[in-house]
Amino acid sequence: MQACIGPLLWLLISEIIPLRFRGLGMGLCVLFVWVVNFIMGLVFPTLLSALGLNFTFLVFVIVGILSICFVYYFVPETKGKTLEEIEKQFRNYNRKVMQMAGKEN
Repeated sequence: MQACIGPLLWLLISEIIPLRFRGLGMGLCVLFVWVVNFIMGLVFPTLLSALGLNFTFLVFVIVGILSICFVYYFVPETKGKTLEEIEKQFRNYNRKVMQMAGKEN
Protein backbone atom coordinates (compact mmCIF):
# COMPACT_ATOMS: atom_id res chain seq x y z
CA MET A 1 0.00 0.00 0.00
CA GLN A 2 2.60 2.57 1.03
CA ALA A 3 4.89 1.79 -1.88
CA CYS A 4 2.17 1.65 -4.50
CA ILE A 5 -1.24 3.29 -4.23
CA GLY A 6 -0.84 5.06 -0.84
CA PRO A 7 1.11 8.14 -2.01
CA LEU A 8 -1.24 8.47 -4.96
CA LEU A 9 -4.19 8.58 -2.58
CA TRP A 10 -2.81 11.55 -0.67
CA LEU A 11 -1.89 13.37 -3.87
CA LEU A 12 -5.31 12.72 -5.40
CA ILE A 13 -7.36 13.96 -2.47
CA SER A 14 -5.26 17.11 -2.24
CA GLU A 15 -5.90 17.92 -5.90
CA ILE A 16 -9.54 17.02 -6.55
CA ILE A 17 -11.14 19.02 -3.74
CA PRO A 18 -12.03 22.61 -4.73
CA LEU A 19 -10.09 25.32 -2.91
CA ARG A 20 -13.10 26.74 -1.09
CA PHE A 21 -13.92 23.31 0.43
CA ARG A 22 -10.34 22.12 0.91
CA GLY A 23 -10.39 22.04 4.72
CA LEU A 24 -13.68 20.20 5.09
CA GLY A 25 -13.02 17.93 2.12
CA MET A 26 -9.55 16.90 3.29
CA GLY A 27 -10.92 16.26 6.77
CA LEU A 28 -13.65 13.99 5.44
CA CYS A 29 -11.24 12.15 3.14
CA VAL A 30 -8.75 11.56 5.95
CA LEU A 31 -11.57 10.36 8.22
CA PHE A 32 -12.69 7.91 5.53
CA VAL A 33 -9.11 6.67 4.98
CA TRP A 34 -8.66 6.01 8.71
CA VAL A 35 -12.04 4.25 8.98
CA VAL A 36 -11.09 1.98 6.07
CA ASN A 37 -7.68 1.35 7.67
CA PHE A 38 -9.43 0.40 10.90
CA ILE A 39 -11.76 -2.01 9.06
CA MET A 40 -8.80 -3.57 7.24
CA GLY A 41 -6.99 -4.07 10.55
CA LEU A 42 -10.11 -5.56 12.06
CA VAL A 43 -10.74 -7.94 9.15
CA PHE A 44 -7.13 -9.07 8.62
CA PRO A 45 -6.90 -11.51 11.56
CA THR A 46 -10.26 -13.04 10.65
CA LEU A 47 -9.19 -13.54 7.04
CA LEU A 48 -5.86 -14.92 8.18
CA SER A 49 -7.48 -17.57 10.34
CA ALA A 50 -10.16 -18.42 7.76
CA LEU A 51 -8.14 -18.37 4.53
CA GLY A 52 -4.52 -18.72 5.58
CA LEU A 53 -1.60 -16.42 4.87
CA ASN A 54 -1.32 -16.97 1.11
CA PHE A 55 -4.97 -16.39 0.25
CA THR A 56 -5.29 -13.46 2.64
CA PHE A 57 -2.49 -11.62 0.90
CA LEU A 58 -3.92 -12.66 -2.46
CA VAL A 59 -7.13 -10.83 -1.51
CA PHE A 60 -5.12 -7.70 -0.69
CA VAL A 61 -3.13 -8.01 -3.94
CA ILE A 62 -6.37 -8.21 -5.92
CA VAL A 63 -7.74 -5.14 -4.14
CA GLY A 64 -4.47 -3.31 -4.88
CA ILE A 65 -4.59 -4.23 -8.56
CA LEU A 66 -8.22 -3.09 -8.79
CA SER A 67 -7.21 0.20 -7.14
CA ILE A 68 -4.43 0.75 -9.66
CA CYS A 69 -6.83 -0.01 -12.53
CA PHE A 70 -9.36 2.45 -11.13
CA VAL A 71 -6.75 5.19 -10.96
CA TYR A 72 -5.45 4.42 -14.45
CA TYR A 73 -8.87 4.48 -16.12
CA PHE A 74 -10.86 7.02 -14.11
CA VAL A 75 -8.51 9.60 -12.57
CA PRO A 76 -7.64 12.45 -14.94
CA GLU A 77 -4.03 13.47 -15.54
CA THR A 78 -3.09 16.59 -13.56
CA LYS A 79 0.60 16.83 -14.41
CA GLY A 80 1.66 20.36 -15.26
CA LYS A 81 -1.70 21.92 -14.28
CA THR A 82 -2.37 24.40 -11.52
CA LEU A 83 -5.00 23.69 -8.86
CA GLU A 84 -7.25 26.29 -10.48
CA GLU A 85 -6.99 24.57 -13.87
CA ILE A 86 -7.81 21.21 -12.29
CA GLU A 87 -10.84 22.70 -10.54
CA LYS A 88 -12.03 24.23 -13.81
CA GLN A 89 -11.57 20.87 -15.57
CA PHE A 90 -13.73 19.09 -12.97
CA ARG A 91 -16.33 21.85 -13.06
CA ASN A 92 -16.73 21.63 -16.84
CA TYR A 93 -16.56 17.83 -17.05
CA ASN A 94 -20.31 17.14 -16.92
CA ARG A 95 -20.98 19.91 -19.40
CA LYS A 96 -18.50 18.40 -21.89
CA VAL A 97 -19.95 14.91 -21.47
CA MET A 98 -23.46 16.21 -22.06
CA GLN A 99 -22.35 18.14 -25.16
CA MET A 100 -20.59 15.05 -26.55
CA ALA A 101 -23.67 12.91 -25.87
CA GLY A 102 -25.83 15.46 -27.69
CA LYS A 103 -23.58 15.34 -30.77
CA GLU A 104 -23.81 11.54 -30.95
CA ASN A 105 -27.62 11.59 -31.39
